[in-house]
Amino acid sequence: MVINSDASDYEKTPIKYKMLMGNFEFISKIFIRENHALDIGAYDYGYKHCLNEGFSGRVMFINSSVSGPHSDGWLDKYEELFLSHSQIGLSGTTTNTSPAKDAGVSTQEHVQSWLLYSDMSILKDCFGDSLLSNASYKTKLDVIENGEIYISQKILNKGYGINCMAFPKLHFFKGDSWPYPFKFRWRGRDKSLQQFINTTIV
Repeated sequence: MVINSDASDYEKTPIKYKMLMGNFEFISKIFIRENHALDIGAYDYGYKHCLNEGFSGRVMFINSSVSGPHSDGWLDKYEELFLSHSQIGLSGTTTNTSPAKDAGVSTQEHVQSWLLYSDMSILKDCFGDSLLSNASYKTKLDVIENGEIYISQKILNKGYGINCMAFPKLHFFKGDSWPYPFKFRWRGRDKSLQQFINTTIV
């Protein structure tokens, strides 16, 4: 588990985080890092740890904005989703074409970053030793453009596809037409489009 914090070491971490290791057996270690690049920075930290440990299997990055799980076997469902097409490189809860700044920005299809599921071999093929680019990560919009969107676009540009739990039958590849409606700043305002957003794990 990676925690973005100003704390310089584990001993300065709030007690609530230390208690997580006792409450959830799947948390074997807690890492504390400076909060650079928000969730994408924490994902990068975890990715580098996997590289250093020689881990070569599947990885799931989840940030604190998700809810759930709300059913048993939820992790297996992401494995099934990931394997539902032989060339999928990244899965998640939702995908969209939302521009980060304005409606005039060209759309860039991506898996939203509150949950990312992939394989280390694919990530190494696409990113080498870091999920971060040389771009700025100073603002939330920077993180969306240079993190969330960047990760999916790198994977798509390598010939892999993306998919998500919200639309499990959609396997999107570079050059495909995006089949779902988009309306800038619709979140929470347009009930007809609410079906296209879901922040639960499964």
